[in-house]
Amino acid sequence: MFQKRKISKVIAIVSLSIVGLSLTACGKFSYKRGATAHDFQQEKNVCAASTNTEAQTKKCLKENGWIVLDLDNKANEEAAKTGSPANKAVIHGSYTKSTPDQFIAEKTIETEIEPAPLPADPLQAVSVSSWWKAGAGPDQLFAEGRVCKDGLSKEHPINGNFSQVTVGFIECMAEKGWKVWLK
Repeated sequence: MFQKRKISKVIAIVSLSIVGLSLTACGKFSYKRGATAHDFQQEKNVCAASTNTEAQTKKCLKENGWIVLDLDNKANEEAAKTGSPANKAVIHGSYTKSTPDQFIAEKTIETEIEPAPLPADPLQAVSVSSWWKAGAGPDQLFAEGRVCKDGLSKEHPINGNFSQVTVGFIECMAEKGWKVWLK
């Protein structure tokens, strides 16, 4: 009985230590809309093979549509602790100067904002933040994107993840029901 209790305590202490270490450990955070961890690892391997430093690899990933944050960066930690004096003034000032009347809803007139028209030149290069289509995933995006890319002439510079495309490509994807958010 005494031996079982001792083993249980050891297991509990080791388990808590592992959990504690994993919660305090930092690392990197990577994100790309519609991508999986496997997609990231493949892209990272491709970038790492063609670059010499981690900074170049990070730049390559960014050029391919990935957001990569280094959570181990001590500068980020210090900025989070201290904050910006300008931000503190805005935050504290907004609380001290507020009155109950300030939060009463005002009558607003809603106007429909028309998006800026695309350039007339179908070969004009455009930077894309994201693509979306109701019910569609990344596989359908890439399949329909390849069809559009193959249907256009070679003068259309389109990268592999469709973040740098042409107006002609956007028009082709729009015919297939895709919406685009431009940078």
